[in-house]
Parts: sequence; structure tokens; C-alpha cells
Amino acid sequence: MTDGNDDAHWIEVVDGEGVYPAKRLGPYATARLANRASRGVMRLLNVSRYSVAVMRQRELEEREQGAEISS
Repeated sequence: MTDGNDDAHWIEVVDGEGVYPAKRLGPYATARLANRASRGVMRLLNVSRYSVAVMRQRELEEREQGAEISS
């Protein structure tokens, strides 16, 4: 297996005013496709307010499981 670049990836648009994530886009089949799409998304956003992060499917699942356990 590779280093995770072949997993499904998502683009998260993160609002700098505290809403996390503001929007989730995807899934993309590879990290390369997600990174390419994220550059296009950044061109459309107000970069002083929003940022974009490419996340692996596994990272999102782990984060969501951690949130369920802590609540």
C-alpha cells in the first residue's frame, strides 16, 4: 500500500471566523486531484477570510470518531 495518496480525499473550506469546516467538497480519488482542485477553489474565495485544506478520508473519520467520544 502507498502512503495514503490513493485514498479518497476531501477539500475543506475553513472559515477564519470560527466555523470549521464551512464547506466540504469531494471526494476526490487521489491527493493529486484534490490538491489541483483546491488551487482552483482558492482562486474563487476571499483568502483573507477562508482557507482550504486537503484531508484524507481516514483523517476525517478519525477526527469525527474523536468528536463522538469526547461528547
